[in-house]
Amino acid sequence: MSEQSGINVEIGPGENPWLLELRSDLIGGGGAFFVELNRGSATALKKDIDSESTLSDLSRVKGVEVARQVIIGDVRALPFPESSVNLVFFSNVFGDPRFGRFVGKDNSIKNCSFDKDFRTVAEEINRVLKKGGKVVILETYTPETSEYDSLIRFFKAVGFKLVENYGGDDVKKIFQSGSIAQIAMEDNSLNTKKYALVFEKPKPNLILDGERL
Repeated sequence: MSEQSGINVEIGPGENPWLLELRSDLIGGGGAFFVELNRGSATALKKDIDSESTLSDLSRVKGVEVARQVIIGDVRALPFPESSVNLVFFSNVFGDPRFGRFVGKDNSIKNCSFDKDFRTVAEEINRVLKKGGKVVILETYTPETSEYDSLIRFFKAVGFKLVENYGGDDVKKIFQSGSIAQIAMEDNSLNTKKYALVFEKPKPNLILDGERL
């Protein structure tokens, strides 16, 4: 991505985030934020970042300044301003049977309907993402056809364009060549129905001399 401002967000990273191993044309400059539901995973990840671990080393290699922000939050109501995010990365979130469980305002766990929340999540990502920004969705463990179709339908419905669509071992194409994440995608123990989707929020058409380009 050419944008050097804004931030990059990984949703549900657990203790092993892969955000900074994505291809350089997908991830923009700026800070890296991690939004996690599980408090234990969030705490472990925060310690990892604060200890100048491999995560920080990766960020320097990629030119992304880790903002040292691990947030326990709700993907349906992200704490970011409108049009402030370059990239949103989901890794094994939608295919996980635990999807639909979110932290409520009272810190309790709320269960939600899949169809309703797929649309709500797509709308929230559309709100925070900059024009020309990307959404990358990777599912390797529990993908289902209905969930795959729903993701494409709902993200397109709110205005996103599907620009890359990989299945099987080709999901590794979203990562840097030779990265740990790319090598992990070749693991035969992963679900053979694994897939990766890349959506883009379209930039506005330019109008020059009365003509739309």
